[in-house]
Amino acid sequence: MKCRQEKFKTQSIEPSQHPYVKDRDRQMKLRTQIAVIVLIPLIGILITTAIGSQKALRVIVAADHTASVLDDTIIVSDLIHELQIERGLSAGFVSSGGDQLANELIAQRADVDAAHLAFDALMSAAQEFDTDRLEILASGLDALSAFRQGVSSLTATVPEVVSTFTQMIEDARAENAISLTNVDFAEVGSAGAGHAMLAA
Repeated sequence: MKCRQEKFKTQSIEPSQHPYVKDRDRQMKLRTQIAVIVLIPLIGILITTAIGSQKALRVIVAADHTASVLDDTIIVSDLIHELQIERGLSAGFVSSGGDQLANELIAQRADVDAAHLAFDALMSAAQEFDTDRLEILASGLDALSAFRQGVSSLTATVPEVVSTFTQMIEDARAENAISLTNVDFAEVGSAGAGHAMLAA
């Protein structure tokens, strides 16, 4: 009986050495290796995507800022255009002794006033503009109402009309030129690419 037990002990196999256990361990190691092989590229793709998204966001923010500056310069450009028209009509009205362009001048003053209101809104949020120059321009616009009375009463001369309006126009032009020197036009085109990168 004792011999049989000893024989059985010698024939017994440790659990870790059993062929099934070995095969199972081998399969687990293979799965782990496959998972690592698959995960490494995925991690790389995720990192690349994250970097690309951050870059796209930076491009969009910069481009949107540039586009905002351009929108502001358009407001000033509209004001310049309307002032130029009123300058011509005012000079024509005064030189004709008030016989010509009276109705056109009234209508144009309304257009200038509308552009002036848009400019005032811009003034309250101006960042890219030379504030001192803007204040000079704003002062000229605020004094425009009193000057118009001189035009309407024909007490203003043609040279005074031309000089007054030209000064405001030149101040506005100079301000636009300064703000546009800080604009990177390539950023505006990049905004679309940035939005596309985020959408992908």
